[in-house]
Amino acid sequence: MPFRNVINGKDNPSAVADAVAYDLFFRSLVASPRESDATRSLLRALAGNMGVTAEQADAMRAVAEEFSQTVAPLDARAAVIKEKHLPYLTPDDARQLTGLQKQKEALIASTVASLPGKLGRQLADKLLLHVRGYVKPRVRSLQPPTSDHRHDPLSHSKGGSPRFMKASYAPTQTTYDGVGMNGYGHLYVDGWQDTTAAAIYG
Repeated sequence: MPFRNVINGKDNPSAVADAVAYDLFFRSLVASPRESDATRSLLRALAGNMGVTAEQADAMRAVAEEFSQTVAPLDARAAVIKEKHLPYLTPDDARQLTGLQKQKEALIASTVASLPGKLGRQLADKLLLHVRGYVKPRVRSLQPPTSDHRHDPLSHSKGGSPRFMKASYAPTQTTYDGVGMNGYGHLYVDGWQDTTAAAIYG
């Protein structure tokens, strides 16, 4: 089924909200222990793309780890609400998710504001340019179709939205699962080649 109101960051990067881009960027730097090889490769690619040292790339990863730990309780609370009531959220569920979304956006804003102090002004400015010039063009923001999508083959077995729509909380309509900031789901697509390990990641 076709999506509505697709925002393609490649065509219009300024239409991708800063909160969305930073959220996806920070999350892309945090991986499970079994993904440690890919994480090291990603940091090498990041350092090359931004023209920074390996130590500076690792400093950005540390900020991302701190953000992930801080936002985890909000993620968990949102997941509990969805797990209990999907595919049809009650008005109270929607209000709670909207409140959690506002808290998350405030947390992202405070994390971004703290970057000069944690990374230094020069590196923080480079990160800002990277998010605007590299991350945003690789973001797709989507709204699900308005018709009933419980039988959509791309959806969860519980009748939710497509599998990649997991990052955020607040839906525009209470029947939508997993739809993110301002009623959109967000997809970040990136890939890089690691010549030192003879591997390609995505």
